[in-house]
Amino acid sequence: MSSDLMDTTITVYNSYMTGGLPPFGNITKWERAVLKGVHWEETIDRNPDSQGRAHINQSVLILIPKDVDQGGKTYINPEEYARVPNDIEGYWTLTFGTSEPTFIMLGEGRELNDLYPIASLMRDHRVVKVEGVSDTLDSPVLPHLEVRCV
Repeated sequence: MSSDLMDTTITVYNSYMTGGLPPFGNITKWERAVLKGVHWEETIDRNPDSQGRAHINQSVLILIPKDVDQGGKTYINPEEYARVPNDIEGYWTLTFGTSEPTFIMLGEGRELNDLYPIASLMRDHRVVKVEGVSDTLDSPVLPHLEVRCV
């Protein structure tokens, strides 16, 4: 893929549950991976309904080449990611349609914590939720991940 198309930095936020102390139960935590050298493409569709009112649908397509700068982390598929909860810091993944979704921020994002949760990140930055992933990392031609987001 042309390097001038792959000039964007994104931050991938993976959620995971940890056991909290009673009476709190499970706590959602976030692990982030900063990826440099991806393609981010936004699409806005305006469709009128039967009364002539416009409905706007926004979507984002992100192309992540196999040789992307992962900031020292490694991409693994969601099934593998679910099996490495003790060493999660070294990995990132792309989940969708689960109770532990993946969010992606345009640009380099900060760590999330109790003082700066995902809601604050979504308020302050361009953040999308992963809705689908096509994995062609094993392809001999242009190996990459294609990520569809809303």
